[in-house]
Amino acid sequence: MKIFLIWIFFLLYPAITLAGAEGAGSTVYIQPVTGGTREDNQYITNLLTVEIRAYNFTMVDTSARANYTFITTLTPESSQPAGNPAGIYNLHIMLRDNRLRETISEQDLLFSSSNKEMLNNNFQFLIIRMIATIAPSNNAAPAPSGDALRDMVREAVNDAVREANEREAAKRDAAVRDTVKEAFGAAVEDVIAAKPVPEEPEIDPNKWRNGNFYLGGLVAWAPRAYIGDYESAYLPNVSIGLTAEYHFLKRFSVESGFSVTSDWVALDPDGAVDYRELMLEIPLSFKFTFKPATYFMLQPYAGMLFNIAVYGTIKPPPVAWMAGFQYGVKAGPGAFIIDPRFSMDITKSRLNEMYGRPIEFDRIKMYVGFGYKYSFF
Repeated sequence: MKIFLIWIFFLLYPAITLAGAEGAGSTVYIQPVTGGTREDNQYITNLLTVEIRAYNFTMVDTSARANYTFITTLTPESSQPAGNPAGIYNLHIMLRDNRLRETISEQDLLFSSSNKEMLNNNFQFLIIRMIATIAPSNNAAPAPSGDALRDMVREAVNDAVREANEREAAKRDAAVRDTVKEAFGAAVEDVIAAKPVPEEPEIDPNKWRNGNFYLGGLVAWAPRAYIGDYESAYLPNVSIGLTAEYHFLKRFSVESGFSVTSDWVALDPDGAVDYRELMLEIPLSFKFTFKPATYFMLQPYAGMLFNIAVYGTIKPPPVAWMAGFQYGVKAGPGAFIIDPRFSMDITKSRLNEMYGRPIEFDRIKMYVGFGYKYSFF
């Protein structure tokens, strides 16, 4: 910090001294810069002209009319290869007192022509030091007194110290923020590392056949035969139904649901006398399940079928027995099923009375169903 303040004082002292010493009574000639490229020579000539005019010296166009002459030359840095491709020069400036016919100040500056900003900053301080050697004219304002000079320097130094302290405080705040960020970041990472990551439940690839509850739908070909005093058959019959199945004890399940089908009983070979009925059937079956390989589910079953006649034309017994075998194959999340079944009423069915007596017959029912069922849980 001390070195920094001494440097500030060193730079400010000539400027403060010259602040009141305007060069209104002195004439200056700036000799065109030589030694560099045309562009660099012209640039430094212009730069020197601006700096000299800032101190209110009178500019003249010949050395004979001037009190002082600035002589500037550019020399390529000796360490550079031929042609100086990097544009690094040694700038040499001489300030000559034409009245005394002697050089009163010389300054050198090493610079790169590609870095104009650095050149401008250093060039300004270089010119300040050279101008400080020129005595003010009789018309110039008096230089500041010793006390005033000390006050000005003290104020400038205080400003520099305050600015330096602000930068140091900003750096400390940034360091504290970075330290806190790193500490909290490490703590958060430790907490995350210590917290067990919940394991995702494994998806059972056999869930389609290891579920507990299934819903399904079937469409069946349901031919029927009627055997009694008159025998007939109804072959192009269709049954449509929905099922719900619950699995328990791993190998067993119970299934129920409903289906809609029809009966068509003919009493003579020509079909002149016939009876039709719409039937609602409610199956209840008990199944035993086999699960061979990884994509089959085989279920033989037996149970009861509850008969409900919608129109009352045929009066079936309330219960029929049934037996079947359901064959399931994995298809997506569920199973495609084929379900052949045989069923027969436990007693005879009846028609309306004819010729003074009822007509009774046995119903033999076949089903070949096709459908799909899906496990919900």
